[in-house]
Amino acid sequence: MKFCYLLLFLTFSHTFAQDIIYLKSDKKIDAKIIEANDDGFKYKSLQNPDGPVYNVTRSEIKEIVFENGEVEVFRNAPPPSSLSVEEVKSIILEKINNYAFDAKSASRPYQASFEGNYLKLWIMRSRGEEFYSNPVLFDFSRAYDFQDISYRANEAYINVFVGFLDKKGKVDKEKLVIRVLEKEQAEEIVTILKIYNRLLAEKNIRID
Repeated sequence: MKFCYLLLFLTFSHTFAQDIIYLKSDKKIDAKIIEANDDGFKYKSLQNPDGPVYNVTRSEIKEIVFENGEVEVFRNAPPPSSLSVEEVKSIILEKINNYAFDAKSASRPYQASFEGNYLKLWIMRSRGEEFYSNPVLFDFSRAYDFQDISYRANEAYINVFVGFLDKKGKVDKEKLVIRVLEKEQAEEIVTILKIYNRLLAEKNIRID
C-alpha cells in the first residue's frame, strides 16, 4: 500500500513539475525549459525528456506558466538590450521621477529609488517634499502582465500586474497604475520596465 501511495505521489509530481508554453498559434507545449536567451527559450518535451532540445522564439510565445506557478505574459516583448541592469535602473529613475504621477491626481508625482533590485515607489504631495503615501517595494522580477497603455485625451495610464513586498515581508501581487502626462514618455517607461523585467529573468535574478 505504501508503495502505491509513493507511486501516485511521484506520478502526480511528475505531471505538474513542468513548464507550459502557450504559443500565439494557440499551440500548447508541455516542456522543461532549460535555457533563456535574447532570442527565446530552449526546452525539452516532457513526452520525450531524453530527446532533442527545441527552440522557441519570444515573438512566437503568448505566455509561459512556469513549474512554480508564476506566469510570464509576452505582450510586445522588448528587443534584446545591450544595457546593463544598473544602466536600466538609471533610466527608470529618470523617467519615473520626471514624468510619473498618481493615477488619481496629476498634482501628486511619483518618487522612485532602488533598494537592491526592488523598485521603491511612493507618492508625493504636489511638487514638495512631503510624502502622500508610504513607499512600496515592487519586484519586477515578478512582473506578470504589462497591459496595453490606456490613452485618455493628452494623458496615458500604465497598467502592470507586478509583485510587491507586503508588510509581512512576503511578495504579493497587485496592479500598479501610473499616470503619465506625455504619451510618448508612457511608451518609453513601459519599454524600459519590460527591459528591466527581461534582464532580471535572463540573468536569473529573483528577489527573495
